[in-house]
Amino acid sequence: MELIRNAEKYNGETITYEGEVIGDVMCRGEYGWINVSDGENIIGIWCKREDLEKIKFAGSYKTKGDKVRISGIFNSSCSQHQGELDIHAQELEVVESGREIMHPLNTEKAKLMGILAIAALGFFLLSLLRKTKPEKNITT
Repeated sequence: MELIRNAEKYNGETITYEGEVIGDVMCRGEYGWINVSDGENIIGIWCKREDLEKIKFAGSYKTKGDKVRISGIFNSSCSQHQGELDIHAQELEVVESGREIMHPLNTEKAKLMGILAIAALGFFLLSLLRKTKPEKNITT
């Protein structure tokens, strides 16, 4: 939070930033982007492709991302990247490996899905039966 609130103060300074890699690892030739969350803020990190290749897990619903420590130049308004706030990494170290996350099956939701599926099938069959009944012609 300190970094974001005082962005102008740290502009152009070499800083160390630590957090979880989230989203996609986006390679752009010899360099690329990652987004790193410290739990409160997310900052785009511009770094060398060889550093990006160190990252094995990026955080998502299914994974906990690698925790990285970045040392690099902080830019409050990067002239190279359309005025974005970013860090140009000089060093990237994976300090803790990420992992896959197993989410337990929510049995209440599974039961509800089963009930709704049976009800939908029942309504479908009922509509088929109504269509196949012969119409009665009443003449007077």
